[in-house]
Amino acid sequence: MDLVQFCQKRGYSILEQYSSKKNRVALVADGNTHYVIKDFLSPEGFRAQHERQGLIMAHGTGARCPSVRGIHYHRILVLEHLPGENLADQPPQTWARMGPLLGEWFARLHAMVPASGTGVLLRGDCTLRNFLLLSDSSMAGVDFEEWTWGNPTRDIAETVASALTMQPSFTDEAIAMARSLYREYVRYRRDPGALHLQREVYEALERIAARRPAHTDTIRAGTHALMAKHLPFLR
Repeated sequence: MDLVQFCQKRGYSILEQYSSKKNRVALVADGNTHYVIKDFLSPEGFRAQHERQGLIMAHGTGARCPSVRGIHYHRILVLEHLPGENLADQPPQTWARMGPLLGEWFARLHAMVPASGTGVLLRGDCTLRNFLLLSDSSMAGVDFEEWTWGNPTRDIAETVASALTMQPSFTDEAIAMARSLYREYVRYRRDPGALHLQREVYEALERIAARRPAHTDTIRAGTHALMAKHLPFLR
């Protein structure tokens, strides 16, 4: 059963289908209530279950994210629809005020620790496109397919690296976002250390450079410029 057949069976009207490389994702309506349907195309059912588990844990921390309304056929998630604007679509001049929202969001999420006590809940895949600015001016994270347990600096560094490599890249606005995110985060959580976090950002930028062959030289040049100026956190 594919996504369209599932929606027909449930009586959902498909309002919009979203672009996704790995899954089929759609905004649907059930009367006046909207949901997001996520159909995992991979036959391995653990991917849907994995995201479901991550969303449930994240929701319990108070970090805004879609609540899970159902799972079907081991691969189709029915999720709460959170209407908002994609953070990646916000003008760069607004990014500095987005930083504190992200800092608080991560501080809430990272309060969740596993039974072993090693690491914290990481959302993974921390691109700006996986965050929404909601109508009440709060921040929400979506797409928890790659959540894991680990060091919180990885989430923060990946988010900062994503901002730095948006177009135009390596802007003062992205650096301002990084600093305001960091200042807000350490109000609630243990300070990971600016130097350590800075190194993690450089490593995250190198991973992005490796994934984007057409932009590798530009990203590496920007990274070296940051390193020479001890940015984004220390200078």
